[in-house]
Amino acid sequence: MGDLLILGDVYLNFKSEENAIEVNKYFSDRLLNTLKFSFCIGNLESPITSLNQGIIKNGPNLKAKPAHAPVLQDIGVKAVSLCNNHILDFGPEAIQDTMNTLSGLNIAYFGICNELDYSNNFYVTSIKGHKVGFYTTCENEFSGYKKDTIGANVLESPRVFNEISECSKKCDHLIVLFHGGMELYRYPTPNQQTICRSFIDSGADLVISQHSHCVGCEEDYKGKKIIYGQGNFYFGASDIEEYKTAILISVSLSEKELITDYIPINLSGSFLDIAEGKTGEDIINGYANRSKELNSEGSSKLFYEKRIKNNYGLLYAIFNKGKWYSRLDRHLFKSKLIKRYSKKHIKKLLFLLNYINCETHRELIVGLLKEMLDEKTQ
Repeated sequence: MGDLLILGDVYLNFKSEENAIEVNKYFSDRLLNTLKFSFCIGNLESPITSLNQGIIKNGPNLKAKPAHAPVLQDIGVKAVSLCNNHILDFGPEAIQDTMNTLSGLNIAYFGICNELDYSNNFYVTSIKGHKVGFYTTCENEFSGYKKDTIGANVLESPRVFNEISECSKKCDHLIVLFHGGMELYRYPTPNQQTICRSFIDSGADLVISQHSHCVGCEEDYKGKKIIYGQGNFYFGASDIEEYKTAILISVSLSEKELITDYIPINLSGSFLDIAEGKTGEDIINGYANRSKELNSEGSSKLFYEKRIKNNYGLLYAIFNKGKWYSRLDRHLFKSKLIKRYSKKHIKKLLFLLNYINCETHRELIVGLLKEMLDEKTQ
């Protein structure tokens, strides 16, 4: 067992429970013993709040009940990153509720900032005589800080890379937690790979890319490790197959390096346990095989090209085609209708590509959309 244990995404989703949670109903004894053996840190994927008015956004608004927050303490979590795409789901006041709750439980948190103070993006602690630092950032969705309000530390270049470089000078080992990448995709996207490698170039000793909700793969880059996806730690009961398996990242500290090992876990209904036998072997072997593929290929482009090929879901939205059109086309015509329709409207696709691909055009359309949404929500 290592000196440090890193959990995947944590969502305290005990919807049927109103009061305090008995952890043994949801976590096995052997898992609980494993968690309490090391310094345990993870990503808290939602605010902890009683507020009911979610922000206007694309995607679900997640929150956890304050009565369930002690679960984090009960299972041995010592610190959490709050930097993810859901932490602002119920507004900045809910983030403040979350921080107050965590402080009351003596659990450290990091990854929340505003334009005047970025100091909370970095957390450092002493583990068995080693000064271990954690830096966290996430992709730009709906959780980022604004000019006058707190929010997640979104990925901004060159600021984030400069901060990582400075943080690396303040600790013996620096671990970067990056909340980004494609959901339910077991490999890095080309841009994600470039970003994570840049974290290493800026001074990180280990990079862990979370958010994918599935077990992914890893690569060795300049003698340092980048992990692309470890799956959820706990997200509650789910029918999504990828949500049911994950790995805990065990890190052993030495003077010169960080040594990682992996503990497979498995969700059955709403009960989480260490995965043993064939299930555990399949999790670890799948991770190892994908990692071998990624390292032998040297780039994620091949895997990504396979992923986007024949993936026309976005086109249905662009051309305002409803769900029945998309279902009919995908299941009966293998997306031939949308491909044929797109070819007739090639100028519209070129227009969209230009606005998305060009930095100045993208900046303009993002600013315009934000202004329109701000007016709508006032």
